[in-house]
Amino acid sequence: METEAIHWSVQLPAVIIPLADFFIRLSLSIRVIMRKRQYGVTLAWLVVILLVPFVGALIYLFFGENRIGETRARRAKESLNHYLKWLESLKTKLKFRG
Repeated sequence: METEAIHWSVQLPAVIIPLADFFIRLSLSIRVIMRKRQYGVTLAWLVVILLVPFVGALIYLFFGENRIGETRARRAKESLNHYLKWLESLKTKLKFRG
């Protein structure tokens, strides 16, 4: 009895899935390290990403990236001068009334 050759479509997922997992873990690990957070936070995210295949990456993408907070902080910083000028104008208007 001679074994038949396994079709390439059966072998393809056996190659693609581990490679995808490797590149996802590698890229997210680099991203976590480059974010320059506190050491404990960085280490915790690395543990989650590296120990839980695929799901750890999803958890990090949903909860570890806080782009909304950074955007809000940037907008607040940009609008601070506007609010300070407004407060000064209120103070001067109140002085003229009193």
